[in-house]
Order: sequence, then C-alpha cells, then structure tokens
Amino acid sequence: MFKNFRPTNRLLQTPSLQSHAIAIVAALLTTASLAMADSLDRPQFRNGLWYFERTVEYVRTPPNENVLLSKTETTRCVDPNVAMRATFASTDVGSCRSARPQASGNQYIFSNRCDFLGPVRTEITAESEVAYTEINVLFFDPLPKRDMVVARRVGDCEISGAQNVGAGSSARKGR
Repeated sequence: MFKNFRPTNRLLQTPSLQSHAIAIVAALLTTASLAMADSLDRPQFRNGLWYFERTVEYVRTPPNENVLLSKTETTRCVDPNVAMRATFASTDVGSCRSARPQASGNQYIFSNRCDFLGPVRTEITAESEVAYTEINVLFFDPLPKRDMVVARRVGDCEISGAQNVGAGSSARKGR
C-alpha cells in the first residue's frame, strides 16, 4: 500500500501553507522582540485618568523661532504602560534600524527609533509614576519637526453604570 511512498516537502510548497508558515515565524519574532523590550528597565506608570498636552512644531535654527503647528490637550482614561511597552519594543521598519534606549537616571534616549513617521530621536523623562514627558524629533522632512507630549495623571477613572472606560478611551474629568 505505501510501497511507492516517498516523503517530500510538498506541504510547504503550497502557497497558502507558505504564507501561514511565514506568519507564524513573524509572530514568533514579534513575541521575541516584545519579550526583549519587557526585559529592559523601562519606566512604570499608574493607570487612571491622565491629562495630555501635545505640541507639534517645526524646529528652526537660531535666531529663527520654532513654528507652532498644533497644540492639543486631552484627558483620557489610560494605562500609559501599554504605550511605553510599544515604544520600548520599537522594531526595525524597512531599512530603518531602531537603536536600544540609553538610560540615565529617569531619562531614556533612543538615538534612532523607527515608527510610522520614519526614523525619530525619542527622549522620555519619567518624573514619577504619575508624570512624564516624551519628545520625538523627526529629522527627515523639509523642516525638522518636534512632537512633545507632557503627561500628568489627574485621578482615577470614573465608571458609571455599565459604561467601561478602557485604555485609550476618551473620558471627561469630574463626571
């Protein structure tokens, strides 16, 4: 019955199985990079209601002044550790290679971090478990841009009735 049976790798020659195998390998590599990021001594913050002030500006050389592009404020119920985990797990994107952060006290500097903007220099200063500042400078644009976020925890999340405010959801203070 199995007299003419010869083992082959035909299963991996099937296009759909190849794509599944590639997806599995990619998932394992992503998990490994997240595990490496978790092994870093990154700042830890308390979840709750946070106030964020974000300023985006063109950076110009002195004596010229920087040009303000936008300034926004928002208050949201979040767990900042989720965003920090993603920032510290910055993976390589195309030919952009992310640098590991250099820690000095409460300051973390990524000389080159790859994200959807392209290569950026990121500096995070963790003032405490309830306050931090993050500055991202994008150099590869007609004019360099600086995106600065000042974040402060302002209280606990308020949940009324069946409403559940999850991480990253909008919430109003003093409901």
